[in-house]
Amino acid sequence: AHNTPLAPHELFFLSQQYFHQFAPRYEQKTKTTTTMGNCCSQTKKSPQSSSAPHKTQNVKRQSQQNGTQQPSGAPLVKHFIVLIHGNNGFPAQMFAMRDALAKKFASSGIDVFVPQSNSKDTHHGVKVGAQRIAEEMKQHIEHQQSKENVRYADKMQFSVISHSLGGLYARYFIRELMVTNVDLWNRFIPTSFMTCNSPHLGSRIPVTDFTSWVKATGADIYSDLIGQTGKDLFLKNDLLLKMSEPDSDFIQALKAFPHRTVTGVSQGDFVVSLASAVCRQSVPYPRAPNLRSFVDDAIFPNPMEVLAFSAFDDSYLPIFERFSSKFKSTKGEVPEYIPKESEWDIDEVHETSFRPQMLVNLNKVGFRRIEFQFHVFHERFVLNGSLHGMALSIVGKLGDLHIMEMSERENSGPLSVDFLSDILSKDHGVDAESGDLLVTKQS
Repeated sequence: AHNTPLAPHELFFLSQQYFHQFAPRYEQKTKTTTTMGNCCSQTKKSPQSSSAPHKTQNVKRQSQQNGTQQPSGAPLVKHFIVLIHGNNGFPAQMFAMRDALAKKFASSGIDVFVPQSNSKDTHHGVKVGAQRIAEEMKQHIEHQQSKENVRYADKMQFSVISHSLGGLYARYFIRELMVTNVDLWNRFIPTSFMTCNSPHLGSRIPVTDFTSWVKATGADIYSDLIGQTGKDLFLKNDLLLKMSEPDSDFIQALKAFPHRTVTGVSQGDFVVSLASAVCRQSVPYPRAPNLRSFVDDAIFPNPMEVLAFSAFDDSYLPIFERFSSKFKSTKGEVPEYIPKESEWDIDEVHETSFRPQMLVNLNKVGFRRIEFQFHVFHERFVLNGSLHGMALSIVGKLGDLHIMEMSERENSGPLSVDFLSDILSKDHGVDAESGDLLVTKQS
């Protein structure tokens, strides 16, 4: 059942990924990347070199230094949330979540920061991408503090939501803050760290037969096209292994967040496997026999379903119950992973090859897991990669080549965004309906 022939949609997907590297890039017209409550402020991207890491221009400080002389009448920012896009992505892909959070935290004082320093330039590797984000965020805060209408609290609750490659950026980014931006890190109260369809175990395809060899060969070619990022993603170096080492700064930074959540799609995401996205080797869901299955009401009767969620305490059950009329959720547990005594292991459905120690180390950290399945109403929404970004309402796009509009019936993204933003609101102790604090948190 696992060694199926290379399907037409998979050939289509691979060919489009390769072609994307040489295709004209879609220019995102919207420059708004930051939301302060219900008000938006614009940041303008400075010219960047395509062959070297971005250098953010220094922002001239006015009379305020480090937020110590901010105007007393300005709104007080108590929640700082960073949204990070993925490979070949751009800030607008995160705007659905940005707007949802701005609405739910409307009366609580929030700054939702969507970095753009990696916009459509994600091939310099995880380390460089993360360093760009850290520097851009530092400059953003300095710039905002120079304004007369913004004040940052001495201590702010701090959360990160990321998509795809952005999840690896995020894990390196929080380490970068903790180690090299100590003053800024100390202003934050790490609260929630959430990744959606991020390849925590990498994107290496196992070779078990001729068909998988063809897929793996294609993936290897693709990894060369995306530079240092390809080496990181396809485990051609030890970066992801080092990022999982128990005593590393990466893990210490991750453990600083009391709420750590990973989400993935059970099947139909041809970019990141479920195993890599939610850090598990077992995959209990039967494989869809063909592409038509995703549009078959008998197989996937609901537009969206949480096939399993785990490690959430009972206080979060009302959120799942609140959405029960819109989609089904099932509580489940992930069996303990027993590693092989070998350099490599593969998941149960032969989609991902990974180093066993990576999975052992990440599972010791502990994650809440949400495993989605989305029903679509036309095969093209599987072909164009929509399932990879559906959880954050990044739909109708494969890179920049497919800019499609989905109808409300076809697009479960807004529902998923509403659901995930409710979870993050509760992580921050904020009522998602009123925006008021549920619990007063001490700084």
